Amino acid sequence: MRIKSFLPLLCVAMLFPSIATAQFFEPSKVVVWDVYDNNSNVVVERATKYEIYSSMISALAQSDNYVAFECNSHAIEQHVVSQGLTLTPSNIASAVRAKYGSDYIIFTTIKVLDSSNAYAKILIVSEFFSTRTLQVVRAAYVEAENDVRAISTACAKLVGDLVR
Repeated sequence: MRIKSFLPLLCVAMLFPSIATAQFFEPSKVVVWDVYDNNSNVVVERATKYEIYSSMISALAQSDNYVAFECNSHAIEQHVVSQGLTLTPSNIASAVRAKYGSDYIIFTTIKVLDSSNAYAKILIVSEFFSTRTLQVVRAAYVEAENDVRAISTACAKLVGDLVR
């Protein structure tokens, strides 16, 4: 008797996989953390960092399995420091998971590769960090020219590599 009632449901699920998966799986929350400057002698413009940050959020919006989730990074950093801890990825991830319930964090650094030509070439390195296991799930990097269109395209590729 039970098998007969389960069989039509199984057939519908096979015909409409997007409907079936939507009922059982919610997208994972991903926090895109502030972009850090990994240069000792050159300062990366704030606009460039923001362009990388916003391009990564836009790229995550195109994903079916992940949803970009913004958090107050300054408040999280203050919370971690107030507990006497250092600002390590693990401590930040624990605090973000406790406060916001996020599943992952993307930590990103930027390095200027060619500072002789108005910061023409940059390297963007990101880590897809699990807030559950407190470990890096995947890491990826891209090189890009320092202009809006190139950064947007590079970040879309980078996020695609991270959330594959």
